[in-house]
Amino acid sequence: MGERTSEQRPRENQVLWQHLRKIEKQNAQYLSLFNQLPQGIFIYHLEDLDNDATLRLVAANPAVQWITGAEPQDIVGKTLDENFPELREQSIPHIYSDVVRTGNTVAFEMVYRDDHVIESAFAVRAFPLPGHCVGVSFDTITLHKQAEDALEQLNAELEQRVRERTEELRLREQLLHTVMDSSPAAMYLKDLNGRFLLVNKQTSALLGLSPEAMQGKLDTELFPLAFAMQWRANEQQAIDAGEPISLEETVNQEDGLHTFLSVRMPMYDESGAIHAIAGIATDITERKQMENAFYAQRERYRSLVESIDDWIWEVNADGLYAYSSPGVIELLGYTPEEMIGKSPFDFMPPDEAERVAIIFQVALQQQQPLHRFENRLLRKDGCEVIVETNGVPFFAADGTMCGYRGIDHDVTAQRRMEADRAALQQQIIDAQREALRELSTPLIPLSDTVMMMPLIGTIDSGRAQQVMETLLDGVARQRASMVILDITGVSVVDTQVAQAIIQTAQAVRLLGAKMMLTGIRPQIAQTLVHLGVDLSGIITRGSLQAGIAAALR
Repeated sequence: MGERTSEQRPRENQVLWQHLRKIEKQNAQYLSLFNQLPQGIFIYHLEDLDNDATLRLVAANPAVQWITGAEPQDIVGKTLDENFPELREQSIPHIYSDVVRTGNTVAFEMVYRDDHVIESAFAVRAFPLPGHCVGVSFDTITLHKQAEDALEQLNAELEQRVRERTEELRLREQLLHTVMDSSPAAMYLKDLNGRFLLVNKQTSALLGLSPEAMQGKLDTELFPLAFAMQWRANEQQAIDAGEPISLEETVNQEDGLHTFLSVRMPMYDESGAIHAIAGIATDITERKQMENAFYAQRERYRSLVESIDDWIWEVNADGLYAYSSPGVIELLGYTPEEMIGKSPFDFMPPDEAERVAIIFQVALQQQQPLHRFENRLLRKDGCEVIVETNGVPFFAADGTMCGYRGIDHDVTAQRRMEADRAALQQQIIDAQREALRELSTPLIPLSDTVMMMPLIGTIDSGRAQQVMETLLDGVARQRASMVILDITGVSVVDTQVAQAIIQTAQAVRLLGAKMMLTGIRPQIAQTLVHLGVDLSGIITRGSLQAGIAAALR
């Protein structure tokens, strides 16, 4: 092949320059779309295939700053260990290196935090890229895009410069295509006439068409007119706004209706004019299902709470009501709205508030639950009610105690019934005690002037006092002149019992009557003599029969 002539060289350069401009324009579109990806994107280069410590970050999109707090220019060029040292504990460098070596894409979930990154959960996807590179995309709730890439300076020689830039742009285009096709989101780029300029695999799979079938075609050529025009109407909103817009869209697929969070973004050329529209759609069907399930469950709990007669409440860390169920209306006569911002002590008698404050302060300091804690509350009409309180502390994600949640059960009627039952039991006990008292010291009239008291069993000081009181009361009431005290049934007589008998006889004499002691058994007589008891002032008979006969003569 001969050398180029001076006339051929400019023409070839012109062709190369036009080709470069075309590639640069297309690459600018890809790069602009890459910069607005909702996922964070890292591209690492494995410098040594046998050493995962040589994973060096060569590119990062702006969403990384929002997710990790690190600016791309501060972390690009550094190794993975330098930027995120805690990832090694989770074997992340090994995983990324395996992607480079095996060419396999991996997806996993992980939790990460360090001194600069707040603890977060990520869904990570690592995929192979050309040139011993690995791309890493990770999902976040809020999606942002940004990336900074600098173009190499043109070489002095235009031909060399064109060749280098052409190769660079080709690689960038290849990387961008790989990143887009590896993203779980559907992405596309259209001109203002509705012609598809770029689609990724997820978009083609979603719409049931291959990327080749969609590339360069109008949306109205590929889809029903109503569907295409609605699509354009959504895109026109972003064009009119001059900025990205977000909306939810539903698409009917083979497994049912899917919900997508779609972002429409106007694309600007170098002159600042909108020349294309980009779209990104993320399938949020599972999230919407979880949200709907959450709302349904919350509604079930709300209905359950409102149907319970008991009062369910929540107080914040300051001890003020932050929630009150409708059960408070029946219990205290206040509406739930009237309770909000008030303290439980505002609804207690002063003495009860003082008592409960001490107990609650201890529970608060130790973060202990309240279990079957009874306290008194004041109704709106001034009446007191007794409630049984059960409550537990609840905490924020960082472990800070936020307050207490609990339930109050009205036990006023139950406690009144218990009090009435206790009073009735006491009356029965008192009546039984009085009956036993009368049975233990029976006083039997034998005539108008003679009375008899037979004693059985053991006599202690209490019973001896009861004997004296009963005898004296009977003598006074019956105006008796003789009282027979029979101790046939008494097994033991000690000094205390003997002294009580003598004192009783003396008291009877003071009332003008006499006392006769009958039923003294030989062993008791021996004991009395042994104790030196003086019974000279008391009439004695050996048996009750002899005593009655003597008294009635």
